[in-house]
Amino acid sequence: MSNHKISRLLLLSLVIACLISACGGPFTIKHEKFAADDACDAEGTIELRMEGGKLRSVTGSDFQVFMRKSGFPSAWCHGVRHVWKGKATYEGYTFESSPDDPLQFVVDRNKGYVYVEGKGTVTTPEGKVVDLP
Repeated sequence: MSNHKISRLLLLSLVIACLISACGGPFTIKHEKFAADDACDAEGTIELRMEGGKLRSVTGSDFQVFMRKSGFPSAWCHGVRHVWKGKATYEGYTFESSPDDPLQFVVDRNKGYVYVEGKGTVTTPEGKVVDLP
């Protein structure tokens, strides 16, 4: 096999490896208002939607908070999943979900606010529109 073919195979392998690892990972918001609360860990899901111009949340029955230092549950505990219903704006980010497959993010203290599934768009405070998935 020629050096040129080997080089092309190596480059192709690198591109495939990058695609498999998502070349930096899934869409993630790294803004302090989306950061995990250091005071707690959680598991479960919270639905978020706008009502009367304010962000509202509806907790699922599987939502459990662990290690609460403040004594109050937080929607921003590490490990909690957020499901964005409809169109909602939080801290300058606008989440607009598909009604059939809403956007879902997980609060991760190491990675940030990580997109995990669903369809829709996120518009950043700078006006950049991110189509997901």
